[in-house]
Formats: sequence, C-alpha cells, structure tokens
Amino acid sequence: MAVYFSFAVAEYKPDKESLKIWREFAQSVVNQIVVKKIRLRFVIMNDEQLLEINRQFLSHDDYTDIITFPLEETETHLWAEIYISLERVADNAARFGFSFAEEFARVMSHGILHLSGLGDKSLREKRRMRAAEQVQIDSFRAIWQRSTWNPFA
Repeated sequence: MAVYFSFAVAEYKPDKESLKIWREFAQSVVNQIVVKKIRLRFVIMNDEQLLEINRQFLSHDDYTDIITFPLEETETHLWAEIYISLERVADNAARFGFSFAEEFARVMSHGILHLSGLGDKSLREKRRMRAAEQVQIDSFRAIWQRSTWNPFA
C-alpha cells in the first residue's frame, strides 16, 4: 500500500511529523476497510480549486469538502485520488464544533469509505456513512490526535 499527499497550495503543507501522522492514519483506515492493494493520493487544495474540479468532472456548481476518484481498479489493486478542500474542512470544523484534526480525519475517512463502496446519496446511506466515519475516527484517535497541524491557526 502506498499513500501520498500533494499540496496544491504551498501554505497548506504540514511539517514532516504531521505528514507522517496523517499518512499513518490513512494507512490504518485503508487497512481496516479496503481489501485490495491500494495506491492512494490525497490532493490538498482550496475551495476554488476543488470547485473547479466539481464543475469540470461532476457538473456540480457548489463547494464541497471532498471528491473521491477511483482511477483504475483490478481484482487485486486500486489506484485512487481524493481531493480535499482545507477551507471546507476548517469551516466545517468550526461550524460543527470539532477540532481541525478531527474534521480532517473525518473527511479522509469519508473518501476512503467511498472507495470501499459506501455511498452517501440517500438519507439511509448518509447515516451509514456518518456511523462508519465515526468508527474510523474513534478507532484511530490515538494517531490523528498527535497532529498539531492546522494551516488556519
């Protein structure tokens, strides 16, 4: 398994220790819920950049915190990219009363859960997704809580 991070906005790039923590978190979530060998890249960007991707690839004209793209899949392997707007993560954290780290963990989990086949279109799917996200957040709390990274602090 390989987990990579790309930062479309240089100011968002965390220190090496925080990047190591978030890679460990993603690998832990993947190991728990994805059965295939995976190569996963998280692309961290701002609202306007993700809005453009949302418009171009999904024909949606609204801000979102995450978009997940499975790029190639075989019986044994999965290559995917998960695009995350850190501005949405920070706004949602403040709006719902979570720390930046917890909301970032939630969004990362959300994208990985999509890769495992979990949807979030219907109310029932959204409830299942929220419950599954919380399991990942709780299961790996000891990992993500070590991160002090918050580009908006």
